[in-house]
Amino acid sequence: MKRRHLLASSCAIGISITNALAAPPTGLDRNELLGPEKSLLEFAPENFTRSILQIAGDTDIVSLDQQSDSVHDKIVERFPDGKPHVERYVTTDARGNFVNHGLYKKLAPNGDIVQSGTWEHGERDSQWQQTLNDRDLANLRLNLHGFKAPYTSTATFINGVLDGTWSVSDSRNKLVFSWEFTKGSRNGLSLWFASNGNKLRQVEYDMNQPTGSMFVWKEGDQTKPQQMEFVRGMELKKKTDYFTKTNRDKKEESSVLVASQLQVASHSWERSEVIYDTVQDAQPIRHGELKMWHKNGSLAHVGQYEFGEPVGEASWFYANGQRQTVGTYLAGAPSGQWLWWHENGMRQAEGGYEDGRQVGLWRSWSDRGQLVSSADKSDAPSIAELEFPDSSLRR
Repeated sequence: MKRRHLLASSCAIGISITNALAAPPTGLDRNELLGPEKSLLEFAPENFTRSILQIAGDTDIVSLDQQSDSVHDKIVERFPDGKPHVERYVTTDARGNFVNHGLYKKLAPNGDIVQSGTWEHGERDSQWQQTLNDRDLANLRLNLHGFKAPYTSTATFINGVLDGTWSVSDSRNKLVFSWEFTKGSRNGLSLWFASNGNKLRQVEYDMNQPTGSMFVWKEGDQTKPQQMEFVRGMELKKKTDYFTKTNRDKKEESSVLVASQLQVASHSWERSEVIYDTVQDAQPIRHGELKMWHKNGSLAHVGQYEFGEPVGEASWFYANGQRQTVGTYLAGAPSGQWLWWHENGMRQAEGGYEDGRQVGLWRSWSDRGQLVSSADKSDAPSIAELEFPDSSLRR
């Protein structure tokens, strides 16, 4: 039997709950009205008007038109055979638009719940859960060897964004991964697991950027994990350059930051998707200790870098091992007292820097120790001229 429906509006016959229950309209049996629709109707206070609308043949709306500016409806979307597909509640926002608000339930054709949770004025709220298969998880690039579908994906939302734990487990309750979030960003510990319960990967995130140590284990070996370091979403790697490819004599050894495959751009819990933000063709950035050598193998320079800028104490040496320059960098600029020497060990120059500018008394000497100049903020030899006689070793 086809469902009959009432249209309640200012231009149609309005039937209050009391009158509708006491005296149904002509041609409608009270039991018929409340029979097929009983699961959709919720009795309301006397100042509500109830109407059942049928839209496009696949959506039922149960409307509770309260005597206020706010409207609360329960909507049931249906499969072609009439079985419920989605059951959700909506309300009107400040602009009068309908938004999801309240319990939400998505069902499979067999009646199983495949997604459920709560909406709060158009935004996901509290804990949500959905059932997935192997294909649904393809975008997450997971190792599903040994796991058994279906999978349960559970996540916590606050104000419409992930905030808490997003985890996936298989049909035997074996954990596939567990990721922590704060205000929509991956933040805290992220763990991936093998089907035997062993950890496969462990990464600490700081607002979508991997940071600190990352550990990667082989599925059957938890004793010797591969370790990688991350700084502000970039991977820290050792870099070594040689004078020639044949004799492998070191020219430079440094730590550099390179683009990471683990920096996150966005997440979608509903689509089971993570988009990673990878910078293409990014140049390595010096970060950490830098060492340089002369062709004869003696140390030429040692210093520290942070995100491409020199910091802290730096020293340069001649090929014979004599000191050449000693100074300090602050935020990439020379700072404090700097000293230079001639190749024979005699003092060559001295002076101070402040924010990269020469300040105070500057003096210079010849290689025989004779004072050449002494002046306040004088033009001393530039650092570039004094660092290395061999221009190929300059910074």
